[in-house]
Amino acid sequence: MNYPEFSDKGEVICQECGAGYKVITGTHTRKHGMSIEEYRAKYPGAPTSGKMFSLTMSQVQSKTEIFEEKPTKVEVDLNDTGEDDVITDEGAVDEVIIDEITDDEDAPTIEEIQEKIQDEDMSDLFQFEGVQDPEPYDDADEGDRSPKDKLQLIKFLRKKYPFIQNNYMIRKFTITGHLEYEFITDMADPINKIDFEFPNAFWHNRMSYEDPRRDAKLRQDGWRIITVEARAPKVAHVKKLIS
Repeated sequence: MNYPEFSDKGEVICQECGAGYKVITGTHTRKHGMSIEEYRAKYPGAPTSGKMFSLTMSQVQSKTEIFEEKPTKVEVDLNDTGEDDVITDEGAVDEVIIDEITDDEDAPTIEEIQEKIQDEDMSDLFQFEGVQDPEPYDDADEGDRSPKDKLQLIKFLRKKYPFIQNNYMIRKFTITGHLEYEFITDMADPINKIDFEFPNAFWHNRMSYEDPRRDAKLRQDGWRIITVEARAPKVAHVKKLIS
C-alpha cells in the first residue's frame, strides 16, 4: 500500500504503517523488523523527517554558521541592490523549540547535532516540552490483546479505511509544543480523521478522566465521530452507519 509522504499537519508518514511523526528513527523502524538503513533502502526517496523538522534543522544550520570563522577579505558586489531576500514560512503547522545556540564553548555544532540524530538521542539538544508522536497500536499484537469481535470489526473497516488503527491515541499540541489534549479511541483513522466509538461494548476504552468536551474538541479539529451503541457490536451495526 502506498501512503502519502506527509500528513496534513506536515508530519512525515511511515511507509510501513501509515502513522505520522516529526522524525522517523531506527527506534520506530525496528518495530517493523528493520533498521533505518533498511527502511531507506526499501523506500528510496521516501522522506524520514517532517516538514517542520526539516525547516528547523535549516534554521539550526543558519544559526551555527554565525559562529564559524569568516574570511578577513571582503568582496563587494557592485550590482547588489542592498535589498535583503525574505524567506517566508507559510507551511509551518507545528513547532519544535530549540535551545538557543550561543558563542559559549558548550554550544553544539551542526556536526554534533547530526551525530545526535544518527544516534537517535536528541534530548540534550532539543526541548520537546513533553511532546510525543502518536504511537499507533501495533497490528502484530492485536491477536493477543483484542477480543475476536473487535478484530473482526477492524478487519471490516480496513476495507474502506485502510489507515484504521486499533486503540489509537489522539494527541493535539500547541504551537509551542505543549500537550493540549489526549484522547484514547476504540479505533480511529488518523489520516482521514474518523473516530469509531463503542461506548457500550465491554472492550470500550475509558480514560481515568473523561473530558465532557471531548467530542466537541475533536469535531472542532476536523474529526468525524461514529458511535455504535450496541452492547455486542457486529459488522452489520457498523456497516449501517457508514453506508
